[in-house]
Amino acid sequence: MNMNSFFKINLFFIVSLFSQTNIVVEWEEIELNLPHLRSEWIPNHTELFLSNDNQSSCFIFDPLPGETTLFNIPYLNAFNAKWSPNGKFVLILKTKYNQKRRMNSLILVDQNGVVLNTIIDFTIKKILPVGWSGNNSLHYLLDNKLKSYSTENKNLEWNHPIVYAIGNTLFKKDNPTSSVILKEFSSDILNLSTSYSTNLIAFEIYGGSLFSFDLLTGKYQGIGVGNAPSISPSGDYILFMRLKDNGYELTDGDIFKWDKNSDSISQLTNTDNQIEMNPSISSDGQFISITIYPQGELIIGTIQ
Repeated sequence: MNMNSFFKINLFFIVSLFSQTNIVVEWEEIELNLPHLRSEWIPNHTELFLSNDNQSSCFIFDPLPGETTLFNIPYLNAFNAKWSPNGKFVLILKTKYNQKRRMNSLILVDQNGVVLNTIIDFTIKKILPVGWSGNNSLHYLLDNKLKSYSTENKNLEWNHPIVYAIGNTLFKKDNPTSSVILKEFSSDILNLSTSYSTNLIAFEIYGGSLFSFDLLTGKYQGIGVGNAPSISPSGDYILFMRLKDNGYELTDGDIFKWDKNSDSISQLTNTDNQIEMNPSISSDGQFISITIYPQGELIIGTIQ
């Protein structure tokens, strides 16, 4: 373990909370040269995708050998980056400003940070990466219209459903025909989280309420107040964060777990003077990552 003294004080309490929910986690603070506020486990890999949304660079971090690969691409915006199911490619935005007008570009990048293709060059149109229905078939929204693209100039694959939101409406597309409406809500849908290994999805409704939706049964459940949902590979639980602020800055943040089978919520972290946020679960279900605000420290938990 390479922990600072403060986190050691709180380590036993965090592990105890996990053990009450049949999960025991060993936490470790990872020392990095630069702060990172977002971490995401890459599908089908044991590496983390780290970013600060600073429109400059991102990193691939392998916690086992402790090695990093730098994505040093100007104007990079990783907020809505979408990885392919095999973890070999990432659909990501570049953003810049021209005469105070925001311009977006959609690019395809490989796992080593090499730009393979510019799908859409800089434009004032609104672009949002949606996801992948196969290892070579990607989808995005262009001015709220779904567009599809094959990286190999072949027919689109439909191995995974594409779920996306436009305003307050949730859509699904899993074949070449038109999309279907899953459900409409009273407010806009935000931070939609999907999975390649389960039919469960999770999202926020504007105002801070979290929901889950089962694509097989059509059942949706309210989870409660929360942000940034992350779905376990089995679909049995969802991790999310709850943040507090004083109107000017964040004052508190903790990670919570929602259990699908029992429809119960457990608090997983409860540390003083430390704001835990942005949980992510590895595709093999063995690791959890969180980041600490505002220091940008990375904490990785190994599920025992």
